[in-house]
Amino acid sequence: MNTKPIITIICPVYNEERFIDGLVQSILNQDYPKDRMEVLMIDGQSKDKTKEKIEAYIRQNPCIRLYENPLRYSAQAMNMGIRKAKGEVIIRMDAHCVYPSNYFRVLVERLFELGADNVGAGLN
Repeated sequence: MNTKPIITIICPVYNEERFIDGLVQSILNQDYPKDRMEVLMIDGQSKDKTKEKIEAYIRQNPCIRLYENPLRYSAQAMNMGIRKAKGEVIIRMDAHCVYPSNYFRVLVERLFELGADNVGAGLN
């Protein structure tokens, strides 16, 4: 693949104040080109400082966007994210995880190498 596809990362979040920095840093530390990704944070009406923390990252990182999920649940967050996605590849990320810096690149490479519809990885 000569040109890397645009990817959309969807992160359903709710009251993730303690975890959001690790998640966002995992995303920003990826070896995948930032100009080929969009990050959609879908917030289920958090009652802590999750939104404020995400908004601070948005000011420095134009690839990150924040949307409100009035239905609150992860399934609705995913559906909303998929409808808003501009990427050719969609990656779902959980807020309680920290991801290796090659996570996006390897998933995208394997997806196209295998001609698969879906790929995943186990994380500790």
